[in-house]
Amino acid sequence: MKVLFAYNITASDNEYVSRLIEISQAIDEVEITASLEEFWSPTTRYDAIIINWPDYLFRWKRDISDAEVEKLIALLDEYKKSNTKIITILHDEYAHHSRSENRNKIFDICYQNCDVLAHLGEFSLKKYKEEFRHLKVEHKLLYHPAYKYFDFDLDNLKTRTSLGFKPKDFIIIVPGGVRHQYEEDYINKIFKSLKIKNKKLVYVRASHIDKPKKELSPKFLTFKTKELFIKIFHKRHYKYKFLDSKVLSQYLTIADLIILPRIDILNSGNVILGSQYDKLIIGPKIGNIDEWLIRFDQISIDPKDVDKNIENNSLYLTVMDYIKKNASHKKHIYGDETILQQLQEILS
Repeated sequence: MKVLFAYNITASDNEYVSRLIEISQAIDEVEITASLEEFWSPTTRYDAIIINWPDYLFRWKRDISDAEVEKLIALLDEYKKSNTKIITILHDEYAHHSRSENRNKIFDICYQNCDVLAHLGEFSLKKYKEEFRHLKVEHKLLYHPAYKYFDFDLDNLKTRTSLGFKPKDFIIIVPGGVRHQYEEDYINKIFKSLKIKNKKLVYVRASHIDKPKKELSPKFLTFKTKELFIKIFHKRHYKYKFLDSKVLSQYLTIADLIILPRIDILNSGNVILGSQYDKLIIGPKIGNIDEWLIRFDQISIDPKDVDKNIENNSLYLTVMDYIKKNASHKKHIYGDETILQQLQEILS
């Protein structure tokens, strides 16, 4: 059986697709290819094609033409005529950035023209099973695999010292790229409300901030002065570039609390990753994220109610209660055998 992942693996990737490929290769008589070029111009017939993130098919391109939309429709139709099973994994309902009519269309096309729509949780499975009840689309669960290529055995105190933090610092990490200012405002509001001594907030990838590129320019020096002021007086630290798993492992190791910046998406792999490090997480009561937060005994809050939770002090009290309980968050992490079984069912 030939299976194509419509994706190019790179060194700076989130390991999600790599892990799925690795697990898929344990299925008997399955030959895996990962290539976006093969998706658009196949050199052989594939029994199944797996699509992640429909906007990736156009290399995250924001301006998608009518002709490109038609090209995708025609290609999927050709695959169907050749009896190739089309599997789309529903990570996001629509694109994170620059939503437009044609960008939305390619998501709808991939979701509504596949044979199997794979869901990372029960919430989206139930929602789309009902929404697409008139379509011949099978709905299957495909859980997010556990992360493998991170360092889970670093020493907390040594790592704190190497990163310039003190043993008594209460370190709050914001993983993943912050994409919008309103996400940062949301995190800062929560951080300010937590009346914890020696607290420090670290944005590991503040990609929404336009950091001046030209060093020693007046604009750059003003930026660095403001950054230093915020670090000293507001206890917020900012990193701006993509961090590889080695560096991100260090920040996850030293974290006392993780706050997810996402308040308008369906899924977040950081719930899995943070729980693998046995860290306490505050995340949004949204979509499949809420389901996984509950499963890992984490804190789930409705972003619409965050002001009320801050005003009545309930969020702070909840956090302190969870810290006192010191419960394990790793107990419900699924092993590769569960994902393997789900993949076998999807591909059969």
